[in-house]
Amino acid sequence: MVDDCESCKQWKEHYYWDHAKSINFFKVMNGDFSKQMGVPEKLTSHFCKVLPQNIELKGPSGDSWSVKMVKMNGSLWFGNGWKEFVEAHCVEMGDVLVFKYYGNSFFDVLVMDGSGCEKVPSYFVKNKKKQKIECVERVEDSVEIIHVPPCSPTLVECDSSSSSDGVQSEIHYRANQSKRNFTNYMKNTDQKIANDHRVEQEQVEVLVQKKLSLENIIMSRKKCFTPSEEKSLLLFVQSVRPKHPFFVSYMHLSYVSKRFFLTVPSAFASAYLPDTTQQIVLQRPGGGKKWSVIYLVQKIAAGFSGQWKQFVNDNNLEEGDICLFELVENKKKIRMSVHFWQRRTGDGS
Repeated sequence: MVDDCESCKQWKEHYYWDHAKSINFFKVMNGDFSKQMGVPEKLTSHFCKVLPQNIELKGPSGDSWSVKMVKMNGSLWFGNGWKEFVEAHCVEMGDVLVFKYYGNSFFDVLVMDGSGCEKVPSYFVKNKKKQKIECVERVEDSVEIIHVPPCSPTLVECDSSSSSDGVQSEIHYRANQSKRNFTNYMKNTDQKIANDHRVEQEQVEVLVQKKLSLENIIMSRKKCFTPSEEKSLLLFVQSVRPKHPFFVSYMHLSYVSKRFFLTVPSAFASAYLPDTTQQIVLQRPGGGKKWSVIYLVQKIAAGFSGQWKQFVNDNNLEEGDICLFELVENKKKIRMSVHFWQRRTGDGS
């Protein structure tokens, strides 16, 4: 095997941390693991950048447990909520837990015993605490906001399916219950917005704003925001009032310099974009200049390159800025309108 050059090693490191579909690690349960568990030291610096304060651990059964991330003496730990996860899955000394992080604050967790085999009971564990929550609360907890669709009697469907990608920088609703339209859901809750089974678009937008939170917005690699930044970002998304599918992306350094490659969230790409490499037109709201970027489809990820560099330079995008990409045309030629929120100034446009 030929040794990689230094540049190749750096590129592989960059690709793994910024573009890999998942980041995986395992922990052997030793010592006092019942109340908290430390993240491997090598991953701490990366996770500190991308993980929010509260994350979700999804067990083999598909149920998830909310856990708080705690920073102590330069280390990162699973704190409040970890104990409940351990007790529910009967984790014992010597067990091995495999963690898979797919982004957007969600970890898939496999539970194995000391022999290296999965613990079968873990596939039948339910989060009893969440099961007690009323239907309307369960709907809100599983919300993904992808777009505000035009007024329609069947605006939103509650879908029993779930996604390992979670809610990923596109925005749509899904609920862990049998399919039914939005009007029927509203009829059976205390929030009676509709009359005669019709909902006005303005009312829908108000409802979306009430449920919109940073935890429900899926980003390719979510960053940690201060409370004031989070508030400004949410106000920005609400002010855009998109009428078409869209996703939100945090501008990482690799997006706006060096490689100039922006990764498109996989859930959005699979739902709305082609599975082959082609050109996509980007433009600012209101029309004007257009940039024809290359939408590059690879095995691991898909994203923008080519004139994306020119788009970044022409619009003075920097690391830390936020871009909202709205799919306004998807017929003969794909066209996306791009809105900005500059994190350094707090201005959206």
